[in-house]
Amino acid sequence: MSMFDAYQEEFDSKQREARAALSALAGVDPKDNAKKSSSMSQVNAALDEMSSIVKQQEIEARGMDREGKRLSLEKIGQNKESITAIRGELNATIARLANQNLAIERATKTVAETEDVAGEIMEGLKQNRETIESIKGKTTEFSGTVDQADTLIKRMTKREWTWGFF
Repeated sequence: MSMFDAYQEEFDSKQREARAALSALAGVDPKDNAKKSSSMSQVNAALDEMSSIVKQQEIEARGMDREGKRLSLEKIGQNKESITAIRGELNATIARLANQNLAIERATKTVAETEDVAGEIMEGLKQNRETIESIKGKTTEFSGTVDQADTLIKRMTKREWTWGFF
């Protein structure tokens, strides 16, 4: 096994690590900043190591014969494309998590605003209830006064008929 092949095995291993960390990042709760940071650090560390391995492969390829160099450079190109693809996936995942955070913040704000409006409505209903209770009390008091007046008028009318004023 040549040094180039050993570097390639190491590259493949780091690529699997990067993809596993990227998958973990995609499944992280957007609010869990610790796990999010940890997964992002793992992906970035693996990408840095992959880039370093590619540089070592380039150095090894310089010392190869024409055919070996051509094959090595092809593999190096594929490795660089893999690094670029993983970086793109990382950026897309970070953007998706940021959008989820934004959506959660908006939803939280909407819930808070809804709670505020509900509180204001409850306060208005409480005031309306107090007003209705006050009106009910005054109505009962007025009804009692009207009943007393009715009774008084009936007595007066009865006296007038009894004493013969009419």
